[in-house]
Amino acid sequence: MPFSDALRRLERSRTADVGYWIAQPFWGKGIATQALAQLTQHIFKETDIIRLQALVFDGNIASCRVLEKCGYIQEAFLKCAVFKEDQPISTYLYSCLNIP
Repeated sequence: MPFSDALRRLERSRTADVGYWIAQPFWGKGIATQALAQLTQHIFKETDIIRLQALVFDGNIASCRVLEKCGYIQEAFLKCAVFKEDQPISTYLYSCLNIP
């Protein structure tokens, strides 16, 4: 399959990555949960995106809970999927679907 065919398929995938970061003094206040819930609702209402997905570093239980509270489902555990500070880090893959 030519590379350009794979690119077009990705462009038409109707999938988007979501992410968030909250400064430590604001942890535990529900800010990320509220923001992600509103963002998810807005994207599904105002765009043709049907799949939102997010990666969470292994051990970041609070971020997993944020996603779960917003209706995201854990789909996979990806071993050594990303690098942080030059070290391989495993991640969880979460998704939320808006299937008509």
